[in-house]
Amino acid sequence: MNDQPVNDQPGSRGADHSPEQPRDLGHPLRLGLLLPDDDPALATQLAWAAARVGVDLLAARDGEDGEAWTTLAYLASALAEGGDPGAPIDGARQGAGEESGPRAPMDLLAIVSAAGNPAVLGRAAASLDLLSGGRLELALDPGVPGPLDASSEPPQPHHAEDRAAESLRVITGIWDTGDPGKLRFRGEHVTVAGTPRGPAPAHPLRLGLVAQRRRAQRMAGRLAQSWVSLEAPIGASIGDGEGGEEGIAALVEHWRRARTQVDDAAVAAGRDPREIVGTVLVPPAFSAGNSLPVSMLLGVAAGVSTFLIAPASVEELEVWAENADRVRREVADAREQAGIAVGIRPSLAVRQARVPGIDYDAIPSELDPIEPGDPRYGTVRSTYMRGGRPGLVLRPQDAAGVSAAVRYARAQGAPEAMPLSIRSAGHGMSGRSTNDGGIVIDLRAMRSIEVLDAATRLVRIGPGAQWGEVAAALAPRGWAISSGDSGGVGVGGLATAGGIGLLGRQFGLTIDHITAVEMVLADGSQVRASASENAELFWGVRGAGSALGIVTAFEMRAQEVGDVGLAILVHPMPDAADLLERWGEVAAAAPREVTSFLLAQGARAGQDAMAQSITVVNRSEPEAILADLQPLADVAPLAQQQVVLTPYAGVVVPSQPTHRGRGAPVTRSVLLEEITPEAAAAMADLLASGQVHFFQIRTTGGAAADVPVDATAYAGRRGAFSVLAMGSERAALNAAFAPVEAFGVGNYHSFETEPGREPQTFGPNLPRLLALKREVDPHNVFRDNVVLA
Repeated sequence: MNDQPVNDQPGSRGADHSPEQPRDLGHPLRLGLLLPDDDPALATQLAWAAARVGVDLLAARDGEDGEAWTTLAYLASALAEGGDPGAPIDGARQGAGEESGPRAPMDLLAIVSAAGNPAVLGRAAASLDLLSGGRLELALDPGVPGPLDASSEPPQPHHAEDRAAESLRVITGIWDTGDPGKLRFRGEHVTVAGTPRGPAPAHPLRLGLVAQRRRAQRMAGRLAQSWVSLEAPIGASIGDGEGGEEGIAALVEHWRRARTQVDDAAVAAGRDPREIVGTVLVPPAFSAGNSLPVSMLLGVAAGVSTFLIAPASVEELEVWAENADRVRREVADAREQAGIAVGIRPSLAVRQARVPGIDYDAIPSELDPIEPGDPRYGTVRSTYMRGGRPGLVLRPQDAAGVSAAVRYARAQGAPEAMPLSIRSAGHGMSGRSTNDGGIVIDLRAMRSIEVLDAATRLVRIGPGAQWGEVAAALAPRGWAISSGDSGGVGVGGLATAGGIGLLGRQFGLTIDHITAVEMVLADGSQVRASASENAELFWGVRGAGSALGIVTAFEMRAQEVGDVGLAILVHPMPDAADLLERWGEVAAAAPREVTSFLLAQGARAGQDAMAQSITVVNRSEPEAILADLQPLADVAPLAQQQVVLTPYAGVVVPSQPTHRGRGAPVTRSVLLEEITPEAAAAMADLLASGQVHFFQIRTTGGAAADVPVDATAYAGRRGAFSVLAMGSERAALNAAFAPVEAFGVGNYHSFETEPGREPQTFGPNLPRLLALKREVDPHNVFRDNVVLA
């Protein structure tokens, strides 16, 4: 849905939220279709026609002959995939509704019984919202009973309403995936003993209440984001004037009184009535001729914005839609003259969680923002290694959106007034793609992978794609790009830093495969860089790209790679220095088709020191693979071994992109030309110090070392080994790591969290890189990863 937040504007209620008569609250005017629950064929015909004639919303209600979930899930899938919902749910083809035509995206409203299990309802709603691309709304109906035993009595109205209120709280808790704990709730009518939260919906899913009685209307004002009226006035007849002026006046007065109950309760609870959308079903007598436009126009003035009808045929729907078009134009003209801003006020919880200094009402709608208080916030706030609480996460869909995001962030004062972070997949060891209180530009929606030229294996990849997704996409062609050791790593972060991968000794770093990039610079401008266009920027982006701009697309040349040998070898390590030295000698002397990474763990309570190597052999013949692996297996006695023949896509597998990192990582990195006895002894002492909980050595060199040091900003070409150590306490890790660092010839900044290491990272390339930085980012906008100052 495209609801826009609004500030206080002339013609809408002021910030004091004082009670007053309902008026036009500026909510988007929507024309909705309530689908029949007893005729699947007619429901699907009407839905298809609704897509053609411009209906804004499809609503389905639980009934004796079907559930709202079934109807809406089927229709959402059919419409999203371009299928023809003219075929009803039971599969029989219908003659009506088969015309082709434009399909406007429609919102979906599920009106479900409040008697159901609220945890199940919350998960079902979130799942349908994900299926529909973030277009669902949910309304609980206390008046629709759940399944009853023969001896059961229907609940009293106030009991059903109280249960609905408790269910609203449970459903909200299910969606709060930012809380890692299980959901527990104990109410008078609903108890949840402890259930996992999630999934989060695809957007801030509006949760409403069907409120016919005043008590329920006041409850909606306190707790819900919408109130829904599905009946004519209770206890009174509209009378002989149905469809005429008298009947319309009575109907609108009924809506006005209900809206007053909702608004007064909202104000008493400290809420703004503009948070709460009003939805009403227009009775059949008022859905035809001139009655519908008049009812809608007066209803908007009474604080209603969504009008449902239940036509008996496609023809009735088409006539209704024609009348509704006039209403749209008249309401738009009236609002423009009155200066009423169109949008929905964010909830009180969202507004209270906002960070001062960020103008949330100025966010461009195309950036799909997520802010604290949004149920999706828990899925985007943190990264793989780091916990964060950003004030805003922007999610552009394309390069134009990235430009808009950069300009918006700069207008908020970032990065001087608040941090600015850029995220591709959020998997980086240094975890710098989140922050506290600032803005994150999240590129994960930009994950396309396309072949530009099959003859030269040229591909175009979005920065938000995971390397596992890239491997899977290229595998059917027998291609691959060397890309680290984890399929969950994002393309954007790795391909602007270096990329020390499991095919690296044969094919070089990931950056060595880049032929061109498209970027957004600090001023929001879009540029292309290659060896022949913006060549200096192209030089810098390969190694220091995160400090120069945001890459929105990479053009890369893949290599022909079939099945590979993947080996995992585990060795006891009673003498760590000896094993590290011997492994280093063998790994460096191996054919370039062999790339090996080593994980090592010092002795711990009840556990001996152990080493595990992960090795890829780019050959497809089992005998050749085993021959290449034998020297590595002979480094020390084996405790475990596993060797498989697999596509490269089986080596790097994509992972769940939702990260739950906590705290802040502490890492150190160094590049070594060789593992000498002295360097091996220093690393053994580091493992024995107790200050390291993760230690890895990656072999590089080979093809990576064939590239001159000054050919790219990445300056670590002399390094044959990349050493990574992770600890918990910075000063202690630094002290323990210093003897290892003394043997270094640089470091790899993606693995380094110690500030001020840029001279070691870029070495002789640093002066040239600083000059480039002054040219393309003179105000140091991109400073949250590599700091070039």
